Amino acid sequence: MSRAAAIARARRYLEDGRFQADLARRVAIRSESQDPRGAPELRRYLAEELQPALERLAFRCEVLANPVAGAGPLLCAERREPGAALTVLTYGHGDVIRGQEEQWRAGLAPWELHREGQRLYGRGTADNKGQHTINLAALGAVLAGWGSHIINAKGAKRAPGIPIVDPLGWDRRGDHPPPRPMGVPPHWDKPAPAPPTEAQEAPGR
Repeated sequence: MSRAAAIARARRYLEDGRFQADLARRVAIRSESQDPRGAPELRRYLAEELQPALERLAFRCEVLANPVAGAGPLLCAERREPGAALTVLTYGHGDVIRGQEEQWRAGLAPWELHREGQRLYGRGTADNKGQHTINLAALGAVLAGWGSHIINAKGAKRAPGIPIVDPLGWDRRGDHPPPRPMGVPPHWDKPAPAPPTEAQEAPGR
């Protein structure tokens, strides 16, 4: 599968209505982090929406309690393949601010996706549910064509609250270092590896 074919597959997802349908379903989940009553919806967004989408891409997923008191859960996901040349990290948040229904103009509502021309309106369409939907679609388009032995991937979604440890810095199998403060990258004192070649990025083309 060529790069152009992967892009074409992703474009079809965008243009045939599937992107808008997936985003509308996610926008409808009232994952408000500023309202304590939104706690069940925060977990539902991770466990019932993002986790199944990741598992369809062969990710191993786990929803974890946030170590910050009163903060929402974390979704950690990992996809490993023997012989993969790259590891891709992704991070995002699953919460949104209050709906603020009274501040939306006539015809729009925070929990309903509404299209006007080339614009989509709804709480979370730009931050961060739109990004989740685009990233998952792009990864799915690549994997659908190239199959296995392409990439390893790790991801974390918080909903909400900044965790005090990096969930990507540990693994229960013990083959990763212990938790480290959020924002401190792994191996920060070591030189970065050489960038992969084109053949490494997409073996078997």
